Amino acid sequence: MAGRLQDKTALVTGATSNIGRAIAEAFAAEGAHVVIPGRSAQRGAQVMEGIRARGGRAEFVIAELDGSTGMSTLPHASGKRRGGPMGAGAGAECAPGCHSGYAS
Repeated sequence: MAGRLQDKTALVTGATSNIGRAIAEAFAAEGAHVVIPGRSAQRGAQVMEGIRARGGRAEFVIAELDGSTGMSTLPHASGKRRGGPMGAGAGAECAPGCHSGYAS
């Protein structure tokens, strides 16, 4: 792990498949703790377990990514739960007050 995102938390939407999954895996490889929101617990667990198997840190959170108010609080809640700032990149959403940018 190169560590450019060490001590950062990344909430990556779309991380249960395709490019979102690749982004989550890349962020984890750089040291970020990755929060994976989604509807499918099975797909989320697969991504989370894959990241953890490679020594990364990840957690899956059941979430409906439909623009509801519940989604708007997810980045802030995830950052607080992890005890650090929220880092967001391509495919990620960031609530007001969180830190956005690949390596902010």
